[in-house]
Amino acid sequence: MIKPLVEQLCRVYTIACPACGAENPFPRYTRDVCRASSTGADGHPLKVSIRAEGDFPVWVGPLTFFWGCCSTCNFSGQVDDGDFRQWKKKNTTKYLSGFYDGALDNVKTKGTLGQGPLGLLKKGHSETDMYLRLLSQFYSGIYTETLKTAPAAGTLARSYLRVAWIFRDTERLYSDFDPSSAQNLLKEVKPAWNREIKPNSNYPVVPGIAANEVEALRFAIAYFEWNFQTLSSAAGVEDEMRLMTLMAEISYRIYEQTGDEADFTKAQNGFSGTMQKCLSVVNDKSIVGGAVNRAKDTLEKSGDRGRELRALKDSYDKNGPSETASPPPPPPCSKKSAPAAAKTPKADTVDAPAKAKPAVPAAADPPSANGSDSSVQKKVEQLDKENRRWMRLASTSELTGLPNSLMLKRLLLPGLFKAVAAKRQPLGCILISPEDITEINGKYGRESGDKLIKEFAECLKTLVRKGERLIHLEGVNFAILSPNLAEHQARKRADGIHKELTSRRFTVNGNALLIGVSMGFSLIQSYTAPPKSLQEGLYKRSLQALDNAKIKGNQIEYLQQK
Repeated sequence: MIKPLVEQLCRVYTIACPACGAENPFPRYTRDVCRASSTGADGHPLKVSIRAEGDFPVWVGPLTFFWGCCSTCNFSGQVDDGDFRQWKKKNTTKYLSGFYDGALDNVKTKGTLGQGPLGLLKKGHSETDMYLRLLSQFYSGIYTETLKTAPAAGTLARSYLRVAWIFRDTERLYSDFDPSSAQNLLKEVKPAWNREIKPNSNYPVVPGIAANEVEALRFAIAYFEWNFQTLSSAAGVEDEMRLMTLMAEISYRIYEQTGDEADFTKAQNGFSGTMQKCLSVVNDKSIVGGAVNRAKDTLEKSGDRGRELRALKDSYDKNGPSETASPPPPPPCSKKSAPAAAKTPKADTVDAPAKAKPAVPAAADPPSANGSDSSVQKKVEQLDKENRRWMRLASTSELTGLPNSLMLKRLLLPGLFKAVAAKRQPLGCILISPEDITEINGKYGRESGDKLIKEFAECLKTLVRKGERLIHLEGVNFAILSPNLAEHQARKRADGIHKELTSRRFTVNGNALLIGVSMGFSLIQSYTAPPKSLQEGLYKRSLQALDNAKIKGNQIEYLQQK
């Protein structure tokens, strides 16, 4: 099934596995031979153009030859990634040093024996079941990415989005294959995955195995949001607009599937935020040319999509969510075959919560962007209230109401740094993470875990001193910025916080429980580097210290400024 396609459409690269050293032939599409000629709002390929003679199965598309998975141990890399293809020829040491110590040896040992997440996923690399093959390959790639000390947010986000597309196309493209084989494999892999996943404090959520489209999209949006925080300080406005639009469209798709009020709010805020960004570009006189025109176009489209979202909500409020999502178009036909009558695919469904939250006010409908100053001013006036609301939501944790990581990086850390740097005083960053939340979620339900996090946050508020800043980064991770503490004082401060938290009993489902707490901290003690570098170094060291503490469990770790 695969071999004829490789011979006709691909170039084959022989790549040595970074983990076990085995030589593998990995196919990659030749240039421009396979492209998506039509895509959905979130980039989902709807029609595929294949520039080759012959009849091709409907499932042949951009994802078919995406991953190179070692046939021996299942270490996986993207074949389009030049660093992966050439790791042995260029920057070998740099490539291998990007993985956790011992991670590649573990893959070599367990993967070869069919053990661990990659070893178990290897069983799914079928030559005859493309649905099973694609899902197992994408999860192999995701897991391999998590073995890196600095996994790429964009890689994880795009991988989960593509997993969502595979689920979405279950009947449209993969109706000849039994989906239960893939579901059974994912269920088998999940315990090993959860047990062996490497902790990383940067994660907005711990990478996991999604069993349907909505779950995959929730992972994708979490990692795109993380990616956006990275983009915002370095990328251009057009990259920001594209990413914000994509996140809004993913949120729209989630709401379309679930009908959940919280999902509607997230999608609405996404479109409002995109429009705000576009307006800022249009009004910025230093930005000229194509970027302004694309901002106006994106503004118009986001307004249209926002109206469609509210119309969908009105329909759901009146009639309830539909049992299936709107079906995508029929599968593409090969060049020689005539279009066949397509089945109407039945999309994945997710039960909506029985009790909906109160409806949120709708954003104002923007008029068409025509480039005139008066038109732009009207948009500013119409959206001003909604934009202020969006910015407030974007910079605070929805669960605890505390400032979030975006506020930390954009305002709190730079502001506090400026104050202490002027006097050459030290600045500390203490990261705090309660343990066993995943187990509590599994045993008592996510709602109980959320209540514990809120109670944990309230406890932290009582411990914060004057001049310090408390931040809820994401998930279970919190931060305290503490100015003007020498190293011995910072150690004493962290130890005091740890003792207070670990001696307190928290209420979980009516039970009073003691919990472990991992903490990592670092300091800025010398000001010999640029301000941005010092701030980023402080945060990264603190994250690494927290990761070290999590590995040991219920500990405090410190990393010194070099």
